[in-house]
Amino acid sequence: MLPVADVESAYRFILGREPESPEVVAELASRFPSREALRRAMLDSVEFNAQQAGNRPSPASTRHWPPNAVEVEASPADLAEMLAHVERVWQQLGSSEPFWSVLTHDAYRSDRLEENKAAFYASGEQDVGLLTTAAARAGIAGLGDHPVCFEFGCGVGRLTAWLAPLFRQVIACDISAPHLAEARAALEARGIDNVELRQTATLDAIDTLPPFDVFFSLIVLQHNPPAIAFLLLGKILGKLRSGGLAYFQIPTHRLGYRFSIAEYLAAPKGPDMEMHCVPQTRLFELFARSGCRVLEVREDEWTGDPSFVSNSFLLRKD
Repeated sequence: MLPVADVESAYRFILGREPESPEVVAELASRFPSREALRRAMLDSVEFNAQQAGNRPSPASTRHWPPNAVEVEASPADLAEMLAHVERVWQQLGSSEPFWSVLTHDAYRSDRLEENKAAFYASGEQDVGLLTTAAARAGIAGLGDHPVCFEFGCGVGRLTAWLAPLFRQVIACDISAPHLAEARAALEARGIDNVELRQTATLDAIDTLPPFDVFFSLIVLQHNPPAIAFLLLGKILGKLRSGGLAYFQIPTHRLGYRFSIAEYLAAPKGPDMEMHCVPQTRLFELFARSGCRVLEVREDEWTGDPSFVSNSFLLRKD
Protein backbone atom coordinates (compact mmCIF):
# COMPACT_ATOMS: atom_id res chain seq x y z
CA MET A 1 0.00 0.00 0.00
CA LEU A 2 1.30 3.45 -0.94
CA PRO A 3 1.60 6.24 1.61
CA VAL A 4 -1.30 8.67 1.40
CA ALA A 5 1.21 11.53 1.01
CA ASP A 6 2.50 9.96 -2.23
CA VAL A 7 -0.98 9.95 -3.75
CA GLU A 8 -1.64 13.54 -2.68
CA SER A 9 1.73 14.60 -4.12
CA ALA A 10 0.95 12.86 -7.43
CA TYR A 11 -2.31 14.78 -7.72
CA ARG A 12 -0.51 18.08 -7.15
CA PHE A 13 2.46 17.48 -9.40
CA ILE A 14 0.82 15.59 -12.26
CA LEU A 15 -2.77 16.83 -12.34
CA GLY A 16 -2.09 20.21 -10.75
CA ARG A 17 -4.93 20.02 -8.25
CA GLU A 18 -6.00 18.64 -4.89
CA PRO A 19 -7.63 15.17 -4.71
CA GLU A 20 -11.42 14.93 -4.75
CA SER A 21 -11.63 13.50 -1.25
CA PRO A 22 -9.73 11.53 1.41
CA GLU A 23 -11.71 8.47 0.31
CA VAL A 24 -10.37 8.71 -3.25
CA VAL A 25 -6.84 9.08 -1.91
CA ALA A 26 -7.23 6.00 0.31
CA GLU A 27 -8.63 3.97 -2.57
CA LEU A 28 -5.74 4.84 -4.88
CA ALA A 29 -3.19 4.22 -2.12
CA SER A 30 -4.53 0.71 -1.70
CA ARG A 31 -4.87 0.03 -5.44
CA PHE A 32 -1.36 0.78 -6.67
CA PRO A 33 1.64 -1.27 -5.51
CA SER A 34 4.28 1.39 -6.22
CA ARG A 35 4.84 5.07 -6.98
CA GLU A 36 5.81 4.12 -10.52
CA ALA A 37 2.49 2.34 -11.11
CA LEU A 38 0.56 5.35 -9.80
CA ARG A 39 2.62 7.76 -11.86
CA ARG A 40 2.05 5.79 -15.06
CA ALA A 41 -1.68 5.61 -14.43
CA MET A 42 -1.94 9.36 -13.92
CA LEU A 43 0.21 10.18 -16.94
CA ASP A 44 -2.06 7.94 -19.03
CA SER A 45 -5.26 9.45 -17.62
CA VAL A 46 -7.76 11.31 -19.76
CA GLU A 47 -7.51 14.34 -17.45
CA PHE A 48 -3.74 14.68 -17.73
CA ASN A 49 -3.65 14.26 -21.50
CA ALA A 50 -6.49 16.74 -21.97
CA GLN A 51 -4.49 19.27 -19.97
CA GLN A 52 -1.41 18.73 -22.08
CA ALA A 53 -3.31 19.03 -25.33
CA GLY A 54 -4.56 22.43 -24.19
CA ASN A 55 -1.34 23.79 -22.68
CA ARG A 56 1.46 22.49 -24.87
CA PRO A 57 2.38 24.12 -28.18
CA SER A 58 2.19 21.72 -31.09
CA PRO A 59 5.47 20.24 -32.40
CA ALA A 60 4.79 21.91 -35.73
CA SER A 61 4.56 25.36 -34.13
CA THR A 62 7.80 25.00 -32.16
CA ARG A 63 9.68 24.01 -35.31
CA HIS A 64 8.95 27.45 -36.78
CA TRP A 65 9.92 29.52 -33.76
CA PRO A 66 12.55 32.11 -34.78
CA PRO A 67 16.02 32.04 -33.22
CA ASN A 68 16.79 33.79 -29.94
CA ALA A 69 19.47 36.48 -29.79
CA VAL A 70 21.41 35.47 -26.68
CA GLU A 71 24.80 36.73 -25.50
CA VAL A 72 26.67 34.04 -23.57
CA GLU A 73 30.15 35.53 -23.20
CA ALA A 74 30.78 38.35 -20.74
CA SER A 75 33.66 40.13 -19.04
CA PRO A 76 34.76 38.94 -15.58
CA ALA A 77 33.34 42.12 -14.03
CA ASP A 78 29.95 41.66 -15.71
CA LEU A 79 29.87 37.98 -14.75
CA ALA A 80 30.65 38.83 -11.13
CA GLU A 81 27.84 41.41 -11.04
CA MET A 82 25.34 38.95 -12.51
CA LEU A 83 26.36 36.18 -10.12
CA ALA A 84 26.08 38.54 -7.14
CA HIS A 85 22.49 39.26 -8.13
CA VAL A 86 21.70 35.54 -8.44
CA GLU A 87 23.16 34.99 -4.97
CA ARG A 88 21.08 37.79 -3.43
CA VAL A 89 17.86 36.39 -4.90
CA TRP A 90 18.51 32.83 -3.76
CA GLN A 91 19.77 33.79 -0.32
CA GLN A 92 16.52 35.69 0.15
CA LEU A 93 14.42 32.80 -1.14
CA GLY A 94 16.37 30.42 1.07
CA SER A 95 15.62 32.56 4.10
CA SER A 96 11.91 32.99 3.34
CA GLU A 97 10.67 29.98 1.31
CA PRO A 98 13.48 27.46 0.77
CA PHE A 99 11.28 24.47 -0.12
CA TRP A 100 8.80 26.38 -2.30
CA SER A 101 11.74 27.91 -4.21
CA VAL A 102 12.80 24.39 -5.23
CA LEU A 103 9.34 23.12 -6.21
CA THR A 104 7.02 26.09 -6.68
CA HIS A 105 3.83 24.51 -5.39
CA ASP A 106 1.85 26.07 -2.56
CA ALA A 107 2.03 22.79 -0.65
CA TYR A 108 5.70 23.56 0.02
CA ARG A 109 5.28 27.07 1.36
CA SER A 110 6.37 27.52 4.95
CA ASP A 111 2.83 27.60 6.36
CA ARG A 112 2.03 24.16 4.89
CA LEU A 113 5.44 22.55 4.86
CA GLU A 114 5.26 20.22 7.84
CA GLU A 115 2.34 18.24 6.45
CA ASN A 116 3.97 17.97 3.00
CA LYS A 117 7.68 17.74 3.76
CA ALA A 118 7.82 13.94 3.45
CA ALA A 119 6.19 14.09 0.01
CA PHE A 120 8.64 16.81 -1.02
CA TYR A 121 11.67 14.64 -0.30
CA ALA A 122 10.01 11.48 -1.65
CA SER A 123 9.59 13.18 -5.02
CA GLY A 124 13.36 13.21 -5.47
CA GLU A 125 13.55 9.45 -5.96
CA GLN A 126 11.78 9.50 -9.30
CA ASP A 127 13.78 12.47 -10.57
CA VAL A 128 17.13 10.90 -9.70
CA GLY A 129 15.90 7.81 -11.53
CA LEU A 130 16.06 9.86 -14.74
CA LEU A 131 19.85 9.60 -14.55
CA THR A 132 19.93 5.81 -14.31
CA THR A 133 17.29 5.26 -16.98
CA ALA A 134 19.00 7.66 -19.39
CA ALA A 135 22.29 5.84 -18.79
CA ALA A 136 20.57 2.50 -19.40
CA ARG A 137 19.20 3.76 -22.74
CA ALA A 138 22.78 4.61 -23.68
CA GLY A 139 23.92 1.06 -22.87
CA ILE A 140 25.33 1.88 -19.42
CA ALA A 141 23.90 -0.76 -17.11
CA GLY A 142 24.98 0.80 -13.83
CA LEU A 143 27.02 3.56 -12.24
CA GLY A 144 29.39 1.36 -10.27
CA ASP A 145 32.38 2.53 -12.29
CA HIS A 146 31.55 6.16 -11.52
CA PRO A 147 32.26 6.62 -7.80
CA VAL A 148 32.08 10.41 -7.38
CA CYS A 149 29.06 12.52 -8.32
CA PHE A 150 28.84 16.31 -8.44
CA GLU A 151 25.37 17.83 -8.02
CA PHE A 152 25.06 21.44 -9.07
CA GLY A 153 22.32 23.38 -7.29
CA CYS A 154 21.39 20.93 -4.55
CA GLY A 155 18.97 23.31 -2.84
CA VAL A 156 17.59 21.69 0.31
CA GLY A 157 18.84 18.21 -0.63
CA ARG A 158 15.69 16.87 -2.32
CA LEU A 159 17.73 15.01 -4.94
CA THR A 160 20.94 14.72 -2.94
CA ALA A 161 19.39 12.25 -0.52
CA TRP A 162 18.62 9.89 -3.45
CA LEU A 163 21.95 10.41 -5.20
CA ALA A 164 23.92 9.46 -2.10
CA PRO A 165 23.13 5.70 -2.19
CA LEU A 166 24.25 5.49 -5.84
CA PHE A 167 27.79 6.76 -5.34
CA ARG A 168 30.75 6.41 -3.02
CA GLN A 169 30.79 10.19 -2.64
CA VAL A 170 28.51 13.06 -3.64
CA ILE A 171 29.75 16.65 -3.76
CA ALA A 172 26.68 18.89 -3.69
CA CYS A 173 26.81 22.63 -4.11
CA ASP A 174 24.45 25.57 -3.97
CA ILE A 175 24.76 29.34 -4.12
CA SER A 176 22.50 29.85 -1.08
CA ALA A 177 23.70 29.27 2.48
CA PRO A 178 20.14 28.94 3.88
CA HIS A 179 19.33 26.22 1.35
CA LEU A 180 22.53 24.39 2.27
CA ALA A 181 21.63 24.54 5.95
CA GLU A 182 18.33 22.79 5.20
CA ALA A 183 20.13 20.23 3.03
CA ARG A 184 22.60 19.48 5.83
CA ALA A 185 19.77 18.93 8.32
CA ALA A 186 17.90 16.66 5.90
CA LEU A 187 20.97 14.50 5.23
CA GLU A 188 21.85 14.24 8.91
CA ALA A 189 18.28 13.21 9.74
CA ARG A 190 18.59 10.37 7.23
CA GLY A 191 22.01 9.27 8.46
CA ILE A 192 23.65 10.07 5.12
CA ASP A 193 27.36 10.68 5.63
CA ASN A 194 28.91 10.45 2.13
CA VAL A 195 27.87 13.93 0.95
CA GLU A 196 30.11 16.99 1.00
CA LEU A 197 28.14 20.24 0.83
CA ARG A 198 29.76 23.35 -0.63
CA GLN A 199 28.65 26.90 -1.28
CA THR A 200 29.44 28.13 -4.80
CA ALA A 201 28.92 31.87 -4.68
CA THR A 202 32.02 33.01 -6.62
CA LEU A 203 33.14 32.60 -10.21
CA ASP A 204 36.10 30.42 -9.26
CA ALA A 205 34.25 28.15 -6.80
CA ILE A 206 33.97 25.33 -9.36
CA ASP A 207 37.72 25.54 -9.97
CA THR A 208 38.39 24.36 -6.40
CA LEU A 209 36.43 21.13 -6.85
CA PRO A 210 38.25 17.81 -7.26
CA PRO A 211 37.58 15.86 -10.47
CA PHE A 212 34.37 13.79 -10.49
CA ASP A 213 32.81 10.99 -12.54
CA VAL A 214 29.18 12.13 -12.86
CA PHE A 215 27.63 15.58 -13.13
CA PHE A 216 23.92 15.90 -12.31
CA SER A 217 21.65 18.95 -12.28
CA LEU A 218 17.91 19.56 -12.70
CA ILE A 219 15.89 22.82 -12.65
CA VAL A 220 18.91 24.89 -11.64
CA LEU A 221 20.79 26.22 -14.67
CA GLN A 222 17.57 27.78 -15.95
CA HIS A 223 17.60 30.30 -13.10
CA ASN A 224 20.96 31.78 -14.14
CA PRO A 225 21.58 34.42 -16.81
CA PRO A 226 22.85 32.68 -19.98
CA ALA A 227 26.41 33.95 -19.59
CA ILE A 228 26.57 32.52 -16.06
CA ALA A 229 25.07 29.17 -17.08
CA PHE A 230 27.45 28.96 -20.05
CA LEU A 231 30.51 29.72 -17.93
CA LEU A 232 29.51 27.30 -15.18
CA LEU A 233 28.80 24.46 -17.61
CA GLY A 234 32.22 24.94 -19.22
CA LYS A 235 33.95 24.81 -15.84
CA ILE A 236 31.93 21.79 -14.68
CA LEU A 237 32.52 19.77 -17.84
CA GLY A 238 36.22 20.61 -17.53
CA LYS A 239 36.23 18.86 -14.12
CA LEU A 240 34.52 15.73 -15.44
CA ARG A 241 36.91 12.77 -15.65
CA SER A 242 37.52 10.90 -18.89
CA GLY A 243 34.71 8.37 -19.33
CA GLY A 244 32.50 10.38 -16.99
CA LEU A 245 28.81 11.14 -17.52
CA ALA A 246 26.88 14.39 -17.37
CA TYR A 247 23.10 14.48 -17.05
CA PHE A 248 21.55 17.92 -16.79
CA GLN A 249 18.59 20.02 -17.87
CA ILE A 250 18.59 23.49 -19.37
CA PRO A 251 16.11 25.52 -21.45
CA THR A 252 17.42 26.07 -24.97
CA HIS A 253 14.75 28.30 -26.54
CA ARG A 254 11.88 30.57 -25.57
CA LEU A 255 9.40 32.24 -27.85
CA GLY A 256 10.34 35.92 -28.04
CA TYR A 257 13.35 35.61 -25.69
CA ARG A 258 16.51 37.68 -26.07
CA PHE A 259 19.38 38.40 -23.72
CA SER A 260 21.68 41.42 -23.90
CA ILE A 261 24.25 41.61 -21.10
CA ALA A 262 24.35 45.41 -21.11
CA GLU A 263 20.54 45.67 -21.01
CA TYR A 264 20.30 43.06 -18.27
CA LEU A 265 22.83 44.81 -16.04
CA ALA A 266 21.18 48.20 -16.60
CA ALA A 267 17.65 46.98 -15.81
CA PRO A 268 16.13 47.15 -12.30
CA LYS A 269 16.46 43.83 -10.44
CA GLY A 270 13.62 42.30 -8.49
CA PRO A 271 13.60 39.62 -5.78
CA ASP A 272 12.00 36.92 -7.93
CA MET A 273 13.66 33.88 -9.47
CA GLU A 274 14.45 34.33 -13.16
CA MET A 275 14.14 31.96 -16.12
CA HIS A 276 16.67 31.97 -18.95
CA CYS A 277 17.84 29.78 -21.81
CA VAL A 278 21.02 29.03 -23.77
CA PRO A 279 20.64 28.17 -27.48
CA GLN A 280 21.44 24.59 -28.45
CA THR A 281 24.01 25.72 -31.02
CA ARG A 282 26.12 27.37 -28.32
CA LEU A 283 25.76 24.36 -26.04
CA PHE A 284 26.94 21.95 -28.72
CA GLU A 285 29.97 24.19 -29.34
CA LEU A 286 30.72 24.05 -25.61
CA PHE A 287 30.33 20.27 -25.47
CA ALA A 288 32.80 19.85 -28.34
CA ARG A 289 35.36 22.17 -26.71
CA SER A 290 34.99 20.25 -23.46
CA GLY A 291 35.66 16.88 -25.12
CA CYS A 292 32.12 15.59 -24.50
CA ARG A 293 29.93 13.52 -26.80
CA VAL A 294 26.15 13.78 -26.71
CA LEU A 295 24.67 10.36 -25.96
CA GLU A 296 21.09 11.61 -25.72
CA VAL A 297 19.10 14.83 -25.84
CA ARG A 298 15.38 14.90 -25.07
CA GLU A 299 12.82 17.65 -24.76
CA ASP A 300 11.40 17.88 -21.24
CA GLU A 301 8.81 19.92 -19.35
CA TRP A 302 10.90 21.07 -16.40
CA THR A 303 10.15 24.77 -16.92
CA GLY A 304 6.40 24.24 -16.59
CA ASP A 305 5.98 26.99 -19.20
CA PRO A 306 4.91 26.13 -22.77
CA SER A 307 6.73 29.18 -24.16
CA PHE A 308 10.03 27.40 -23.40
CA VAL A 309 11.78 24.49 -25.06
CA SER A 310 13.82 22.69 -22.41
CA ASN A 311 16.24 19.82 -22.99
CA SER A 312 17.76 17.10 -20.83
CA PHE A 313 21.23 16.11 -22.02
CA LEU A 314 23.29 12.98 -21.39
CA LEU A 315 26.98 13.44 -22.25
CA ARG A 316 30.07 11.28 -21.99
CA LYS A 317 33.56 12.74 -21.59
CA ASP A 318 36.09 11.30 -24.05
